[in-house]
Amino acid sequence: MSRHRRHQLHLTILQPSRNFLSTRTIWKILGFLDIYREVPDRRRECLFYLALGHFKLGNYNDARKFNESLLEFEPNNSQARALRQEIEDRVAKGMITAMFKRVSSISST
Repeated sequence: MSRHRRHQLHLTILQPSRNFLSTRTIWKILGFLDIYREVPDRRRECLFYLALGHFKLGNYNDARKFNESLLEFEPNNSQARALRQEIEDRVAKGMITAMFKRVSSISST
């Protein structure tokens, strides 16, 4: 499989499902947090999955924190760099949506 195709497949995984507050995702995050805390040799490995789980839950600040920690270890990690862009896009989209809501609420009063 080409590198480009793997990257496309990974970006598909980044899209949160309609039921993005799934119990399964939360349990996975908790499991990776336990590994992160208890097994120092596996911390770097857990960072991406912690970032991805928080992203899927819409916790963009936590996702950014874990992802940036991973990028400190591996600045050229293509998955982490793609996730960084997805996080920034979602945060920007949320800010634009919030601004439109404020403007429309002000104009309707």
